[in-house]
Amino acid sequence: MTKDLDRDMDKNIDIIYNYFCNNHNNVFQLIEGDIKYKDTILYSFSDIIDNCELGYINNWIITQKGYICVIFIMSIFIKYKYLFNKEKYLYDEKTLYFIEMGISDYYKKLNVYEKILIINVYANSENLRNQFIAKKLLSKINKTPDIIKYAHKINKNIIILQKYNRFPIRNNYLDRASSLDEIDYLDSIC
Repeated sequence: MTKDLDRDMDKNIDIIYNYFCNNHNNVFQLIEGDIKYKDTILYSFSDIIDNCELGYINNWIITQKGYICVIFIMSIFIKYKYLFNKEKYLYDEKTLYFIEMGISDYYKKLNVYEKILIINVYANSENLRNQFIAKKLLSKINKTPDIIKYAHKINKNIIILQKYNRFPIRNNYLDRASSLDEIDYLDSIC
């Protein structure tokens, strides 16, 4: 299986990258887990998702396009695979690891959509420091209505993490007991 992946690496990277490019305008919907993408993603990319989970595409990060594809698969496609399961947040830390491996080499060369993809991984972290990294990176992108809306989301994340040290909305997914304050907060957003 690995030899086939190596042989077809460029082809697979192009397929993933083209899907990403064809959905640039919908990047915020993809990030939010819009259900309308689930069937297409899981049907079209299940083999690549599985190979990513097995670590067979780690070598893709040697190119800028491959780097973006690995992050796209880990932060978007795998979330769709586990959309309603406990494993939904399983790859958040691993994805940050891959981002850190190439950020100094690639980040300045990325287009705005690729940067948003990376910023989103930081913004999904329950680590407050990562929220501030997301905020700083986002502040360097031209302000559009979508970017402004996303900046508000990051600011909201910071407030939630400062108060609860985690995202209470994930408690069910992660088998965490909610505190009384968290229960009140969760009731208030429903």
